[in-house]
Amino acid sequence: MARGRTARGLWRWVLGAAVIAGLAALMLFVTGYREALRDPVVRHREMVLPGWPAGEPPVRLVLISDIHVAWPDMPPARVQHIVGQINALKPDVVLIAGDIASGRLLAVHYSKAEVVGALRGLKARHGVFAVYGNHEHRLGPVDFRRELTKLGIRTLVNDAADAGPLVIGGVDDDTSNHAELGQTQQRAQALAKARGGAPIVLFTHNPGIFPWMSEDIPLMLAGHSHCNQIRLPGIHMAALGYLGGASPCGVSWLGRRTLIVTAGLGVGGPLMRFNAPPDLWVVTVGGARAGAIARP
Repeated sequence: MARGRTARGLWRWVLGAAVIAGLAALMLFVTGYREALRDPVVRHREMVLPGWPAGEPPVRLVLISDIHVAWPDMPPARVQHIVGQINALKPDVVLIAGDIASGRLLAVHYSKAEVVGALRGLKARHGVFAVYGNHEHRLGPVDFRRELTKLGIRTLVNDAADAGPLVIGGVDDDTSNHAELGQTQQRAQALAKARGGAPIVLFTHNPGIFPWMSEDIPLMLAGHSHCNQIRLPGIHMAALGYLGGASPCGVSWLGRRTLIVTAGLGVGGPLMRFNAPPDLWVVTVGGARAGAIARP
């Protein structure tokens, strides 16, 4: 009889612990999912670029990345809401640093036309530019480029273009072994030289190429890392193997070169974010003036 009461007590304890653990897991998921769905945090940075043309006003760059259009977390309607948020910032240049698409398994996916079409209406005085991410390469980059072109968005594939007083160089994705940093720099430097030494800004999907960027180029903008997406004490997505190691996030430096990495807008893998909310960056570049940062 006593043994039976002990067994029943043990089972009640196990059941109670399982219920508590289940509720805690549910609360964790709900909290993380809500953070993933929040409007992106707008982060600001001002920088002096060497060789900025005298009298030329600053240029406002808006960096976005890792949109990962897919249902339920990032349907086209949510992207359109973010497009409105970006347009309200009155950007001079918008840079889309890859992974517009999503290759996540547990999601409902849209056609390439629907994925890219979610960006319709995105406006910038000196142009909207994009580079491929690893998801575009996995799903068919040429189709994405065709759809982006329909919207007036220029895809830079290891190439460079004029953007107001700047030269923008777009390096293809290093994750999928398509990055040609040297080629991109040469083309950007040739354009800059033809314009009397215009400042150069590079952008790419995977920031892993940053250490090899030319010392003469002051700024690289990138995405891909999601800022680890899940950052709990002792646990983040890199530790779970999703990104394969600690990932750059925010502003970092190497010598006189600056790297800015956005956490991105969407999610990869788990439908959650913790201590790594979606964000976009407004990077204002120009000549020396109060408040601008010339170097770290």
